[in-house]
Amino acid sequence: MARRSLPAILIAAVALSRPGVALAQPDPAVELARSLYEKGQRQYDLGHFADARQLFESAYEAKAAPALLFNIAQCHRKLGDLRKAASLYASFLRADPENRSAPIAQDLLQQVEEALQRESSARPAPPAARPAPPAALPAAMPGPQVASHVRWPAMVAGGTAGALLAVAVAESLGARSATNQLAQLHQQGTVSPTDDARLRSEAESRRSRATVLYVVSAVAAAAGAGFWFAF
Repeated sequence: MARRSLPAILIAAVALSRPGVALAQPDPAVELARSLYEKGQRQYDLGHFADARQLFESAYEAKAAPALLFNIAQCHRKLGDLRKAASLYASFLRADPENRSAPIAQDLLQQVEEALQRESSARPAPPAARPAPPAALPAAMPGPQVASHVRWPAMVAGGTAGALLAVAVAESLGARSATNQLAQLHQQGTVSPTDDARLRSEAESRRSRATVLYVVSAVAAAAGAGFWFAF
C-alpha cells in the first residue's frame, strides 16, 4: 500500500475549506490553521513531537480540519502515548472516512491497538493478598516446630517463566520497532519493495515468537504455583 507523507494530508484538507477563487478575502480561520500547521510540520520534521502536537492542536482549534486529527495522533504515537494515538486515529476515521489517507490511518490504528494488547498481556497480575499471621503463642506454650520444605521445583519453574516473559517482551518491542520503521518509510515515500517485505516479515515473525513465548511463560508460571503448594 503506497503511503503519502504527512504534509500532503493536511494541505489537501485545508484546500477543500478555502473560499472560492472568486472571493476577494481569504478565510482568516483557514489562514491561521495553515500557518500553525506549517510551524507544527517543521517541529515534527525536527523530531520535536511535543511542540508539533501543540501547534497541530492549535490549528485544529482554529479550523477543525479532520486531517489535523491524524497529525496529532502521529505526535502522540511518536511520544509513546499509544492509547491517545489510537483514540485520535479513530476520531479521524469517523470524521473523514473517505479521505485518501484513511487506509494508512486504519493500518496505524490496528498496529497501535495490537501494541496496547501486548502491553496489557505482558503486565504482571497484582500479588494475591496473604492471610494475617496467627497471634504469637505464650512463651510457656511454644508451638510445634514445622520443618521447612525445599521448594526448588517451584523456584526453577518461576525463574523459567520470568526469563521467557523477558524474551517475549523483547520480541514484542522488536516487532513494534520494525512496524514503526516500515510506517515511517511509507510516510516518507522512500520504502522499496525489498525493504517493505523484509520489515513486514520481521515484524510478523517476532510477533509470532512473542505470542508463543507468552503462552509458554504462562504455563511455566502455573507449574511453578502448583509446585509451590505441592511441596
